[in-house]
Amino acid sequence: WRHNPQRVIPLPNEFIEKKDDTSGPENLLLCTLIRATALMACDTHVLANKASTSDPFVTLELLGEKRKSLTINADLNPIWSQSFTFPCEFSDAKLKLTVQDYDRLSENDFMGRCHVAMPNRRGDIVRKWYDLYGEDENVSYGRIEIAARWIHDPAAIIQLPKELLTDDLIDKDPNEVIFAILRGSAFEDKKTKVRAQYQSWKFVCATAVKGPSPQIFSIHTLPVEDAKDLLDPIILKFQDNAQEKSAKFDLTALKEERRIWRRWIFIENSQARIECAARWIHNPKNIIPLPEHMLNEELYPKREANALAIVLLRGRNLMQNKDDEVVVEPPN
Repeated sequence: WRHNPQRVIPLPNEFIEKKDDTSGPENLLLCTLIRATALMACDTHVLANKASTSDPFVTLELLGEKRKSLTINADLNPIWSQSFTFPCEFSDAKLKLTVQDYDRLSENDFMGRCHVAMPNRRGDIVRKWYDLYGEDENVSYGRIEIAARWIHDPAAIIQLPKELLTDDLIDKDPNEVIFAILRGSAFEDKKTKVRAQYQSWKFVCATAVKGPSPQIFSIHTLPVEDAKDLLDPIILKFQDNAQEKSAKFDLTALKEERRIWRRWIFIENSQARIECAARWIHNPKNIIPLPEHMLNEELYPKREANALAIVLLRGRNLMQNKDDEVVVEPPN
């Protein structure tokens, strides 16, 4: 048993030479489908009494994004040496490979599948053989060789909306949360309505997003002056024809520092995720000015006070029943 370098399939240049920009975190997975061996025979030769060959191709899927390889005709030990890229920022994601036999006149035949874990460390090229498996444990489905590596590609970065990038009045107390839903990942391929709720505010973010990685870019402003209000999360609702799911975006981190809070969150009971960003800023337009008569100097400041001036400025999180009356009791 020895090593013969002539049997090693060299990795494509586009896989090895793709530049890794170290200025940011990994956000792109490079994957090379190298080859397979001992695949199942699904096609019967005209002169044979049993299946003797196959026309294999591979579907690669990561977080709902799919790529398809070339079809290699009449080969149970095919060599593809074909590279693919997947936008991905999650080290816990798994790449799913499904091998099928291409049939032009009928449904394609299943030939096995496997799952590939992400490389543990950036900079590593993970090149491994994986056993293919199927529902029948007594059947040998063959093996497949894959290479993968992480890189950071600046072109794959989703830029934040300009509304989130500035906070010019950092010396003023914050009074507004800017909230943005940026994009989704691993969504089902169904039209989905996206809504959000914060306390008594409700708003529609998107009416019909579709595809595994939808870009949404829905921006909303919320009047928040008290840090206690940041204890309440923003509730996101995702409604398709079959069901409604939800996710919670926590705002408590905004209390710690006046900066952008950007993160991915899971949608309940699914592998789908949604990326959101928020910032707590000061917006002078949210300041309610006092009436002029409240600001004027008192005409008789040396005399005993005998009248109380009250200005009702605004309310928040009031009941939404139109028959309810707001009553303000004067102080004792």
